[in-house]
Amino acid sequence: MKANHPDTRTLRAVLVRTLRATALPAAAALLATSAAAHTQLDGPNGGEVLYAGSTVTIEWQVTIEHQLIDWNLDYSTSGPSGPWIPIATGLPAGDPTAGVPHYYDWVVPDTPSGQVRVRVEMNNVNVDYLDESDADLTIAPAAATGYCSGKLNSLGCVPFLTYEGAPSAT
Repeated sequence: MKANHPDTRTLRAVLVRTLRATALPAAAALLATSAAAHTQLDGPNGGEVLYAGSTVTIEWQVTIEHQLIDWNLDYSTSGPSGPWIPIATGLPAGDPTAGVPHYYDWVVPDTPSGQVRVRVEMNNVNVDYLDESDADLTIAPAAATGYCSGKLNSLGCVPFLTYEGAPSAT
């Protein structure tokens, strides 16, 4: 049979008081904010180059079902710590079944950056959940646009121009 040493009882009491004083408020604060998981951003998810003015389809899904209210989509041009800029808010919940894809067509803004992230937020009755791009995306200036077309020359050819890469002032 083990006897409780007075120092062990004192240590245990201090530990319990410390946990009550710190862990419970921290857990309550965590539950009151958005948390990661339960939804998954499928694309764009990192590494892609998006051109200003183009339309990109954002795709996400529910991974764990909740009492879903609606969705918010945001982006950041300065990495995962934000600030976050709204793309769309209050998007309809759609099918809340896990694994069912959700889509939104986003017109990419003219905000060139190599540290872009996209984020989806699942608004629920209780805790909200979010997921963001796994790595940085790039927003590049709009791709070049052709304003004229070639005419048939004396050799019977129609000249044309092509380009490759992103336009640059340099």
